[in-house]
Amino acid sequence: MDQLELAWETYEFHSIELAKYEELHLSNMKKLKIFKNKKVPPTEAQKARLSKVMLRCCDNLIVHYKKQIDSIKELIGIYSSEGEIPESRETDIQFLNELIIITATLMEEMNLYKSEINEFLN
Repeated sequence: MDQLELAWETYEFHSIELAKYEELHLSNMKKLKIFKNKKVPPTEAQKARLSKVMLRCCDNLIVHYKKQIDSIKELIGIYSSEGEIPESRETDIQFLNELIIITATLMEEMNLYKSEINEFLN
């Protein structure tokens, strides 16, 4: 397997992992919304359990966002080199740079969300 294919597989792996954690994150957000709307407030144990699950999910998302950014940077390095790129893998480097910005924004938003979780559940 050549360097380009390995870099794309790494990017795709982290994309799949992110999709899993983002789905879990959405499920956790639904649980949090239920907690907020309950007439009887959740117990401290329930809040602690949900907080732990949500924060762990956020941490996993942040880790995979970082790894995805690293894999995109690796792709940019490969595309910037003078090596030959197969036609099926041709990609505009500007697209990859924009993808880094979007992913970094998602990571920043997740850090803010962690703060909100701490405020509400702790």
